[in-house]
Formats: sequence, C-alpha cells, structure tokens
Amino acid sequence: MLLVSYLRYWDQTLDLPNLRGASIFNPRTGFGGNGAGPDLCVADGPFANLRLRFTEDLDAPQSGSYCLSRNISECLFANTATANVDACQNAGSFEEAWNCLEAKPHIAGHWGIGGTVSRLLPSTPIPPLPSQRYVLMLCYAMSQMSNPHTSPGDPLFFLHHTWLDLQWHTWQLQDLPTRLSQIGGPNIPSTDGPPRGGSAPSSDGPPAPSPDGACLPPLGGPGGAALSHGAGTVLSTAAGLMEFFNDEGGPDMTLGHRLWSAGILPNATVGDVMDLGGALVCAEYV
Repeated sequence: MLLVSYLRYWDQTLDLPNLRGASIFNPRTGFGGNGAGPDLCVADGPFANLRLRFTEDLDAPQSGSYCLSRNISECLFANTATANVDACQNAGSFEEAWNCLEAKPHIAGHWGIGGTVSRLLPSTPIPPLPSQRYVLMLCYAMSQMSNPHTSPGDPLFFLHHTWLDLQWHTWQLQDLPTRLSQIGGPNIPSTDGPPRGGSAPSSDGPPAPSPDGACLPPLGGPGGAALSHGAGTVLSTAAGLMEFFNDEGGPDMTLGHRLWSAGILPNATVGDVMDLGGALVCAEYV
C-alpha cells in the first residue's frame, strides 16, 4: 500500500526583509504571530493557547506545562538571505555545505523566530566562533525555536526543516550519484564552553522582545566565521555509545550511523535516508 501525503515547507528567503509582516504569521490564515507578555507566549492564531510539557531532559519528571513562545527578530533572520543560500549551494563538499547551511539559514530560521537575549548587554563579549555548548547556553534563555531541544514544540519548526532538507537535496542533485554517499563531521556535540574572554548571559528574570538590530555577530557572513562542528572535545566516545550508533568505534559520522526514532518508527541508518527518492523516504519536492 502506497501512502501519499504532503508536507509544506517555508521558503524563508521570500520573507526578507519584512519577517514580521510575513503571511505565515497571520493569525487567521497562518500560524499566529509574535509572543507577548513576560513569558513571550504566542498571543493569537491557532496556537495561542498551546501548552507544552517536554523539556531538555527527557528523563526528568514532568513539572507542569509552559506556553509556546516566540521572540521574532528580523535582524537575526537576515542570514537566511538568498545570497547565503546560493553560497551554500556552491559548496564543493558535504562538510562545506553542511557548515554553511548550519551557520546561515539553519540558525537564522531558529533565532529569527526565537529571538535574542535582551539581557545580553552590548558590552558582553561574544566570540565570533561560538561553540555548540555556548550557543546552547544562549538558547536556553530565549524562546521556543531558539532552544534546540524544545524547538519542535513550535509547528514552524517543521516548515523550517522541510525547507532546509530541500536545500540539502538541491545540493545533492548537482552531482548524482556521488553526493548520495557523501557524509562527514562529528556525530556528537562538543563540550567546549565560551572561549576565554567570553561570558554567558544571566539567567535571572524573563526574556524580553529583542529590538531589531540588537543581534549577535553573523555566523559565516561578513565579520563572522563559518560555524565549525569540529572544534572542541566531543561529549563522549564511550564504547557503548559508539556501538549503539554503529559508528565503528569513532566520533565521526558514517553512512552506518543509526538514527534513533524513540520507538515511533523502526530505527534506520543515515545511508537509508540519503536518497530522498529511495525506498525508505520515497518523496519528492514539488
């Protein structure tokens, strides 16, 4: 039996420079608008009363619910510009394309909807090349989409990532079948914190909407370096972890890397999903 279904994607380049006025935030025909109040809860649209319960620690006891929050920043969204996307498409290797997409349109989509941290004073030193852990520390003080662990709580997450998948697939199509087997980079996050001289934002008090223009230095653009996933010490290289993920005892991503689906679907490997039109995914962009 062939199941035919459709997933929408959001071409974010079309909503620059007027992100706040984008139809996707329309309260009647879209996904609702920006957050309001001390907790930046989405105040209108179909998800105005949405309550979420999952946290960063899936093993922690549930402690009540919280609202879906947003903190839109057109400044932080700017890295999703067409010129940046085109630069990623011109990358010659998977790791170059991955770092480009991660540092520019991927982060821009999350931070542009989630916003920045108003408590981060202009004098606070921000490294031009933030480590993954440092980015996480910033994210925890932001809204839903800016937190990498809880961002799927915002329905816009899925439209953002189906568009990112389109960018990756478009890059693959430039050199088939070679790029259907190109993979690389570390498979687990690093543990390095802010570089010396950097500091984490305060965690006191609720976040406030970020003023346009008050955003972090651009990653991978003028004045900023490309986000590197290779720096720092990997979280763990324990044999049990590597055995579970089937990465042949090392911290580098391979086609055999096991993708955990939490029992929702049978686990697959990276190699199983590399081809969008393959037997497992069996999809096409229209």
